[in-house]
Amino acid sequence: MANGTYETVMIERDTGANAGLTWVILNRPEKRNAMSPQLHFDMANVLDELESDPATRVVVLTGAGEAWCAGQDLKLYFRELDNKPAERARASWASHYWRWQKLFTYSPAISPSPRRMQNSACPRSTGASCRAASSARR
Repeated sequence: MANGTYETVMIERDTGANAGLTWVILNRPEKRNAMSPQLHFDMANVLDELESDPATRVVVLTGAGEAWCAGQDLKLYFRELDNKPAERARASWASHYWRWQKLFTYSPAISPSPRRMQNSACPRSTGASCRAASSARR
């Protein structure tokens, strides 16, 4: 079971009829969940952990606050890493790893039942009635 603590990502699990549904929430609402280097590192770690988590059957990605994700945080990702090539290379690797490798190849490592990755732009308050969560249960 994934129990890590992350600076920029929260994990919430549904119970009861929705057991197995895990919400991964980008948690930088003050920046409209813009992707910072730390968010990339956190997402890479979260997806690695959840992929082998037997309690997770479906992952729904969403954002805290009013926005899903405003894109790359230009100040933190580009300007602050201009003169730090090693740090920029690590952030670039993490960015590509979770968005282009993990999301496209996400698969179960333990559970025999299929898993799906869902991207949700709907508000969290809609809960199980959310279109993405509903389609994930099919």
